[in-house]
Amino acid sequence: MKPSKSLQVFKRMIKDTGASISAQSPVQGLRLMFDFYRDHRAEGCVVEEDGDMLLFQWGTYRWDDDRTFQLDVTRQFTEALPEDADDDQVMSQLSLTFHFAPPSELGTLSGDHWCRTPEDLADFETFVANSEAFRSTASLKPIRVTLQYGEV
Repeated sequence: MKPSKSLQVFKRMIKDTGASISAQSPVQGLRLMFDFYRDHRAEGCVVEEDGDMLLFQWGTYRWDDDRTFQLDVTRQFTEALPEDADDDQVMSQLSLTFHFAPPSELGTLSGDHWCRTPEDLADFETFVANSEAFRSTASLKPIRVTLQYGEV
């Protein structure tokens, strides 16, 4: 799969569950993103050179005029370009973000954690499942779920 096709492939995975993006819970959405990372390798992205990684991040941020607690998993692609290209690489990201009204106990949580290779995925999943941010939001209904792809 080309990174530019990642949004289409991931949307199809969501559709195959019978649910929409907005109906995803953190448990469902993160599971899908982990499966996507495990099952769909990115063409032109060298894993050993941090070319295809997952980032789990959380915290309270302002989005437009709305302040929300966000639980996010992002797949970051770094494509190596041919030697005659103007740049040597193109970086893009596919981000699945769960937005929650920021209760006081969530407002103090923030951080991030990387998964650098598919071989690290099991440890990454364990980290996410045990994180305070995930445990605090797993049973909450997000006020909004966003899925975005773009170059960085």
